[in-house]
Amino acid sequence: QQRNAYYLNSNVIMPLTQPYSLSYAELVGPSRLQFFVSHFWGTCFRQFVETVRKHAEGTKDQSWSSLSYWICFLSNNQWNVAAEVGGGDWQESSFYLALRSGLCRATCMVLDDKALPLTRSWCLFEVLQTFVLLHSEDNGGFEGLTFCTREGTLGMDTSGCADVSIALAKRLAGLNVADARASDPDDEEMITRLVQQEGGAEKMNEFIRENMWGTLTKEQEHFEAEVDKLGAELNVAAREREGSGKVMDTSRQPSLWAAARRRLLPDEYTDAQYVP
Repeated sequence: QQRNAYYLNSNVIMPLTQPYSLSYAELVGPSRLQFFVSHFWGTCFRQFVETVRKHAEGTKDQSWSSLSYWICFLSNNQWNVAAEVGGGDWQESSFYLALRSGLCRATCMVLDDKALPLTRSWCLFEVLQTFVLLHSEDNGGFEGLTFCTREGTLGMDTSGCADVSIALAKRLAGLNVADARASDPDDEEMITRLVQQEGGAEKMNEFIRENMWGTLTKEQEHFEAEVDKLGAELNVAAREREGSGKVMDTSRQPSLWAAARRRLLPDEYTDAQYVP
């Protein structure tokens, strides 16, 4: 049976922390955050862990295993959730304070093929604050929104995420964050109001899609570099076997990249801009 954050929180985190009324992070010993994790609680926990580990390994930091990630159900005190969400003041919420701490390097969104985090209002709040921080003059080198999967960090990993990127691009093309929902109607209303103040849901949709467009570009570069490398190796092998100077035709054919990008931003990019 697949366990998720709902199960872990009820059956592991809360029993462990009950005697002390602390968060799990406080119980085991907190550390300075380096990355903020945005995720859907319903994601399989094994997949979640694999995804975060893939991101950590992909940072190329020598001590990747000691990197610190802010993860809400582990960092928040589940015995005082009202205070963690700001007690009615979103600027006092732990989500906002963690992102705006000046220590956060990027927002890591853990995604599956359905992109479920983007259907939740608090994840939308995190995307909104990521957008605002990224466009602030004093963002301290904040890198913005990163899409993370169990296969690797999209656009940053060269271990074969092309298919995943294209599939997610198709999903994001049809996703509207205006449909995001929260368990608490008051939270949902507050977040909807904040999104409107920053340009509305379509502004957030555009931000997400542009991030995905950039990701596709990087994935395409990785993929085509590998194709060029393999093409050269095949040519060498063919010449050695046949004892001739004949060169194979390794020119690229139209691919799925252009179609995926066109789905994301159909009105802003011409066909010519999809051709490398």
